[in-house]
Amino acid sequence: MPLETAAPAPTLKIGDAAPKLVIEKWLKGDAITEFKPGQVYVVEFWATWCGPCIESMPHLSKLAKQYKNKGIHIIGVNIGEQYNEQTAERVQKFVNEQGERMQYHVAYDGSSEAMANAYMNAAQIQGIPACFLVDKEGKIAWIGRPMMLDLALDMFAKGTWDSEKGPAAMAAADKAFEKLFQSSTAEETLVDFAAFETEYPLIAANMADMKFGLLLENKKYSEAYTLANKLVDEAIVSKDVFKLAGIAWTIVAPGAKIEQRDFDLAVKAADKAVEFTQSKNADVLDTAARANFSKGNIARAIELQTAAVALAEGRMKTQLEQNLAEYQAANGKPTDAQAPNTKVPETKPDSPK
Repeated sequence: MPLETAAPAPTLKIGDAAPKLVIEKWLKGDAITEFKPGQVYVVEFWATWCGPCIESMPHLSKLAKQYKNKGIHIIGVNIGEQYNEQTAERVQKFVNEQGERMQYHVAYDGSSEAMANAYMNAAQIQGIPACFLVDKEGKIAWIGRPMMLDLALDMFAKGTWDSEKGPAAMAAADKAFEKLFQSSTAEETLVDFAAFETEYPLIAANMADMKFGLLLENKKYSEAYTLANKLVDEAIVSKDVFKLAGIAWTIVAPGAKIEQRDFDLAVKAADKAVEFTQSKNADVLDTAARANFSKGNIARAIELQTAAVALAEGRMKTQLEQNLAEYQAANGKPTDAQAPNTKVPETKPDSPK
């Protein structure tokens, strides 16, 4: 049996001087060449293929706007792509397409992987999105999830952060966050979430999607849809396609144990996502088709699904073709939304969502 060797100790830790910014190309915002004394910086790492990274972009934009005039700067560094001669252009196109979802400094690491090596690998951080908080002295103040940033930046803005209390407060918040995924039942998780929301309101404010899901699991439908309506209205204003599609899919997902489904809200959210993507995203079109089919808009569902199939490729195309066949077969027949109950057809076991 081979001996197991311990992983090498991280060479970049909290309290160390932040590595220099070595950027191949700036994709958005003014170039930042150094960490200036007296300023605070967030260096966040993301990739075009990373769903959680994409979901966190509006949050980072909100923080960038909130702290714009308080000496706090947010830099999103793209890493982990499949590099070739077209990669930089492809990532630039991706950033351009995000529009208002990315309202902060965005950089491209490139095949040299200088930033990935200096930060992520040196700190032995495996997953993204991940961020490094650089304090006013140019030192690493904290390393963690972007969704936890609100607490740290609030402390910096108020002048209450210090090298000991700051990381300790963040570690406590992280521990409380992890507890949310350790409860044995949905009811216990909702109780734990309420406690977390009371203790860490700044962080919990960014977890409304999770709260929505928990309320549905606990059959608190009135509260759930009151929250969901608010989230959809906010997402429409910010043109957050991912949030709109996500909420719609949560409501209409086949197999989900939801006794009361707000199909009107799902259609509203999904159709807006289609509008914002100009009918060019197969996944969004598929979600909108399911929402419309569930509501009884079969002709509209067929129209949307046909467009989705035309855009899809490979395994996803096969699944979307099956969904299209389902809608076509139901054409002229009453759907579940029109029937006495509100059960959604048990299909799409292998969803691309």
